[in-house]
Amino acid sequence: MHPSERPSSAKHAPSRAAAAWHTFWQMLIIIPVALFVKSNTIELFKIPTGSMEPTLYGANDMGRGFGDHLLVSRFTYGLSGVMKIPLLNWRIPLPYRRLMFWGMRQPRVGDVVVFENPVDPRIDYIKRCAGTPGDRVAIRQGRLYVNGELITNSPATATYVRYVNAGLLADRYAPLSRAVAKLGEIYCARVLATNAALARDALAIVQRDYPQVTLTDLKRLLLDPNQLVRDRLRPPALNEFLRLVERHGGAEAASHVSVNGRPFLTVASEVERRVAPFDPLLDTLDVTLTVPSNCFFMLGDNSAASLDSRYWGFVPFELIKGKALCVYLPIKRVRVVR
Repeated sequence: MHPSERPSSAKHAPSRAAAAWHTFWQMLIIIPVALFVKSNTIELFKIPTGSMEPTLYGANDMGRGFGDHLLVSRFTYGLSGVMKIPLLNWRIPLPYRRLMFWGMRQPRVGDVVVFENPVDPRIDYIKRCAGTPGDRVAIRQGRLYVNGELITNSPATATYVRYVNAGLLADRYAPLSRAVAKLGEIYCARVLATNAALARDALAIVQRDYPQVTLTDLKRLLLDPNQLVRDRLRPPALNEFLRLVERHGGAEAASHVSVNGRPFLTVASEVERRVAPFDPLLDTLDVTLTVPSNCFFMLGDNSAASLDSRYWGFVPFELIKGKALCVYLPIKRVRVVR
C-alpha cells in the first residue's frame, strides 16, 4: 500500500465526530417520543395506602405488605403533553397541552382516576371522581349526592360507601370555615407561582414573624393540607396576610361553597356578626360545593381514612393522568376496576 493511501487519524476524526453528532440527534428525537408514548399509553401504578378500600387495597393496610398493582390508561382522558423523567419523577417544564380525539373524554362521576396531587405534583394519587365541572356535590347522612341525585359507589355492585363529612364538606361551620380558608390559601399559592409582586408582598408579611422563611417555605406552608399559615402568625401580620389571601384566593374559593342554600360569604358575615339563623357549633349544616370549570372533585372510597378533595380542594384537569383499568397483581385479586 502506498503511504499516501494509508488511513490517517485526521481522516477518521471527522467520521467519529459525524457519528457522535448523528447519535446525538437520534437521541434528541427518540427520548421525547419515548417519554410521550409512555405518558399516553398504559402505565403501571401501585396502591400505597388504604384510602380506596375495599375497592383497592394498599400495601400498608389490608394488602398485607403487597398492595394492588394496576394498569392505568393514560389516553382515556386525552393525550397529554405533561411528561416526567422516569424514576426521578421530575416533570419536564413544557407548556401544558391536551389533545382530545374521537373516543377520548373527560373523567365522569364514578371513574377511578389517577392524578397528580394538587398540593404536591411529585406524588400521584388515586381516588374516585365525585364531581365534574359545574356539578353540585354534597354529603348528607354519609351518602354522596351530585346535582341532588344519590350516587352509588360502584356501577357493578350498586353498593354504597358511607362518606364522612370533613374539611370542605364538614357539617359544622367552624371546620368548614377553616377548610374554606385553607382552600383560599391553596388558590393564593398557585397565584404566587406566576405573580412575582404578590410573592414578595406575601413573603414580607410572613417574615415579620419568621425572618428565616423563604418563598419556597411559604409555598410549602400554604399548600400543606395539615397546616395553616395563619396558625403561625401574630395578630398584626395575620390580619394583613388574611386580607392578601382574601384578595388573591379566598373570595374565589368561597364562591364555590354554599351553606344551607346560601353563599358562604353571606353566611360567614352573619356568623361574624352573630346573627346567623343557626348555631355554628351545634347545628348540622347542608354544605354544597359547586365544582369550578376545568376541575374535578375526588373522594376516596375509604372515606374515614382518605385525604382528598374535602381537604385540599379541586383537581385541575391538567393534573389528571389516567383511568384505572384493572388489577394485575396479586393474582387472587385480578379484576377490572369499577
